[in-house]
Amino acid sequence: MASPALTQTVAIFRDAYRELNAKRLFWFVLAISGLVVAAIATVGLTPEGLQINLGFWNPSFPAPFNSEVLTPATFYKMMFVNLGIGIWLTWAASILALISVSGIFPDFIAGGSIELTLSKPISRLRLFFTKYIAALLFVALQVAVFTGGAFLLIGLRGGVWEPSVLLAIPIVLVFFSYLFCVCTLFGLLTRSTIASLLLTGLIWLGYWGIGTAENVVLLFDTNQSVLVEKMEEEIDSRRQTIEAIESGEASDGAASAILARMSLEARKAKLAEREEDLERARSSQGTLNRWHTGLFVAKTVLPKTSETIGLLDRFLIADEEMALFREQNQSSSDSAAETIDLGDGQSITIENQEANVDPGDSEVVERLEDEIKDRPVWWVVGTSLGFEAVILAWCAFIFCRRDF
Repeated sequence: MASPALTQTVAIFRDAYRELNAKRLFWFVLAISGLVVAAIATVGLTPEGLQINLGFWNPSFPAPFNSEVLTPATFYKMMFVNLGIGIWLTWAASILALISVSGIFPDFIAGGSIELTLSKPISRLRLFFTKYIAALLFVALQVAVFTGGAFLLIGLRGGVWEPSVLLAIPIVLVFFSYLFCVCTLFGLLTRSTIASLLLTGLIWLGYWGIGTAENVVLLFDTNQSVLVEKMEEEIDSRRQTIEAIESGEASDGAASAILARMSLEARKAKLAEREEDLERARSSQGTLNRWHTGLFVAKTVLPKTSETIGLLDRFLIADEEMALFREQNQSSSDSAAETIDLGDGQSITIENQEANVDPGDSEVVERLEDEIKDRPVWWVVGTSLGFEAVILAWCAFIFCRRDF
């Protein structure tokens, strides 16, 4: 025979489900999720690029990747991560889910039903967390249906059954809980569903803003680090060239050819100028590093929405699969140096161009991706859940102490 506490908990779950299901948004989101999975299933790879398979109409489009570069399994996994998760579940579906569950506490405490529930022998703390978990399970069911469809899609169309796809369920649910805990707090404070939704949207924008700012500053910090390294290599090469000319290591003919390009004094002046440029670059690097440190600290104490969703890339897409995209985007750069043969197996490397790098450089992008990917899971999820625990403790305190 079930205990009274278990019976009460099940009853609260059932009431919460009926309340959420009555809004019909659950079925709407499920229908749209099915359409998103079906839309992804119609896209396929050809040797020329992409093809949409509609049966009666199969248009093709050129793309930077094709069936000769990516396997069907890799293609569908990336479609699932970038479109299914990155756009649908973490934006559109999350907004709809928030609309679905945002009223669970404001409606409960403002509609008079809380007095009837509290008249029963049930603790407020258990009542609060039961309703909170019921809302999360409601959202988890939506994510599970979409993820299950994607799992079948990758298996049937991609030819590979990837159990790691199912990790999207807890990852997206944790991501959503970062937002829902704040929505719950504002719902208890304002007793208004609309107000809690609007304020949660602002907080979500704040999460995104801090995370984006940290990533942008990290990009420029990484760019500056690569630039400093290249400038150091350039300056070292210039020094070696000047030393070789002054020491007479080059033969007279080769030395004349070198000096004809630029006089020795001009080379020394250019070296001094580049050394000053290097000091300025190092100073800029230090400033960027300090800004990044401040943003990183702020990001540490806040929920990390983008990084949480990005965990799917680690578990679902292998490093060699991601490298294929990097290779497609890499562009060869002209050499900033020229090597002159001095005879007798000797040579001198002369810098003809100044070392330069931009944020789109493949080396910068690769370093940035590696640094973000190397951040431990405990930092991404653990610190975010710590923030959520503080918010939920605040919510529980309000719910247990306030006279409704």
